[in-house]
Amino acid sequence: MLGFSKKVLIADSVAVIADTVFGLHAPTLLESWVGALAFTAQIYFDFSGYSDMAVGLGRMMGFRFMENFDRPYVSRSITEFWKRWHISLSTWFRDYLYIPLGGNRKGRRRTYINLMLVMLLGGLWHGAAWTFVAWGGWHGALLIFERYRRERKGEAEPPGLLSYFRTMLCVILGWVLFRSPDFSVALSLLKGMAGFHGVAVRPIALWQLPRPDLFFLALSLFIMFAPGVLKEAARRLSGLFERRPVYLGAFLLFLFGVIRLSAETYVPFLYFQF
Repeated sequence: MLGFSKKVLIADSVAVIADTVFGLHAPTLLESWVGALAFTAQIYFDFSGYSDMAVGLGRMMGFRFMENFDRPYVSRSITEFWKRWHISLSTWFRDYLYIPLGGNRKGRRRTYINLMLVMLLGGLWHGAAWTFVAWGGWHGALLIFERYRRERKGEAEPPGLLSYFRTMLCVILGWVLFRSPDFSVALSLLKGMAGFHGVAVRPIALWQLPRPDLFFLALSLFIMFAPGVLKEAARRLSGLFERRPVYLGAFLLFLFGVIRLSAETYVPFLYFQF
């Protein structure tokens, strides 16, 4: 129920914003960042939502599937991000690609090559598009850089907030490549994020952004980036009321999601195309 609610109530809402911004010509600074953050939220809640649904349905039938996400947007490095994001796929790549290629057992240079090959294949796995390959290469280069800094220079991670913001910036820039249908769209949005197309939100974009969807975008950002606060709140609620209100809340969210789904156009799961 919670996975279904994440998909229908949040992912489908912010998808409208992402689709709007990625379809604009020369988006401005604010428009570009709103669109990039919207897709950052969309892909997480869409993907983790259906993963939660799979885990929940499996338990109903007696199977226990691995959790596929572990708060990936609180990572302090790209290496940590890939330990928290799409855990089933990254584990498969490690066991059946990285290790058979030699892993880190054949020297530093071969390790870097293996990392890049795995990530390039991970990008290609999503589809036969150069933007996917570039996204995989981007993450491969970041993984190599982090490993080089640790092994060669012995540099420690920067302070918590600095490493967190740096990691999230790299992830968001990568999502722009991942979402864009071609490099011209990606370049236009990246230039917009740097302020080359102006700053303010233009009327042509404003009228296409429904206010309820903007509310769900703000809610999604809070859920993604304040997991410690949410975890503590959930712990206190479950301790105070046992677990019945939690179950009731999940059911009400599920019911609201069913009503909304029946009243609006269905948005397919993002990973249906992969």
